[in-house]
Amino acid sequence: MGKPLVSGWSSHPLLAESLKKVEAYLEEQLSTGHSLISDAVMSLLRAGGKRVRPALVLASGMFGEADLSKLVPVASAIEIVHMATLIHDDIIDGADTRRGVKTVHARYGPDVAVFTGDYLFTRAFRILSEYASHEMLSSVARAVQEVCEGEIEQYESRRNVAVSFGQYLRRIRQKTAMLFALSCYAGALVAEAPRSTADALRRFGLHLGVAFQIADDILDFSQDSATTGKPAGHDIACGVYTLPVIYALESAKWSNELRNLLNGLDVNGASPGSSGCENEPCGSRNGNAAGDSARDAAWDAARERVIAIVRESGALRRASRTAERCAARAKRCLASLPDGAGKDILTDILVSAVYRSS
Repeated sequence: MGKPLVSGWSSHPLLAESLKKVEAYLEEQLSTGHSLISDAVMSLLRAGGKRVRPALVLASGMFGEADLSKLVPVASAIEIVHMATLIHDDIIDGADTRRGVKTVHARYGPDVAVFTGDYLFTRAFRILSEYASHEMLSSVARAVQEVCEGEIEQYESRRNVAVSFGQYLRRIRQKTAMLFALSCYAGALVAEAPRSTADALRRFGLHLGVAFQIADDILDFSQDSATTGKPAGHDIACGVYTLPVIYALESAKWSNELRNLLNGLDVNGASPGSSGCENEPCGSRNGNAAGDSARDAAWDAARERVIAIVRESGALRRASRTAERCAARAKRCLASLPDGAGKDILTDILVSAVYRSS
């Protein structure tokens, strides 16, 4: 892993200016409505973010007749969909922080968080109804359905040490890669790019999204909370076993110890377990105050040992190579496309997505 993902987009000033328009549009569209919802939305919006999905829309729009008056609203709508999924994801995970700040549900409570996520979904579709074709609306609806199905798949497979690479790949395609593919495809459709170009960009986005998520899952073990904005080993605490864990479990040297640790974490309540993830933060332990301190210390030690095993097993290097192979597939999708600013931006996003440090 290397530098942050295309920090500030400074190497692409035209894109940077367009993203400022997206940011202003988001502020305008999301600062209205009920004050409680508006405050909750603004807290997430102002926490920042890479705005990768809007960047993909804008860059893909450069392969056709780029019209910012249409591209900016569509890019913003897809980012709003992404924001909605983050809010609901944080509720399910019980995550208290995201991007280094309190999550919506931690600050305002789960009820407001649910309302806010629902509001964002409807706001996104209202924007799209003004600017998107029937085909694009259908594509957005399918992508949102895939994201929901990916969440269900992840929820059902929590704390399953037998989770396979195929199950993991299907999950991240649904949860992450589909919105990347949609972003690229939507930008091409808005710009009226040739159909072959739009299809190539959609495939690029899908492979990019898989590579991006694998890299993100590696960061959960290789970086600390100051870098990622969430505690190290967050996914373990939620009982979500990602590619580094899957690969470490395949190691003859470490498999038994790792499996026992993960099963022990479950038994001791490392994940919300019996009380339900919707009610308690991931990593919460149940019990009386007298025993909490000892249990907490034992749980933290076990979690740190899991992280150490994943690091020592070579699983991170193996996962990184898998991300690189996905990135190579994405790069091949760009090969047939014309050279220009759009292609340069997408190439830079691809490289930094795989080798990023945050």
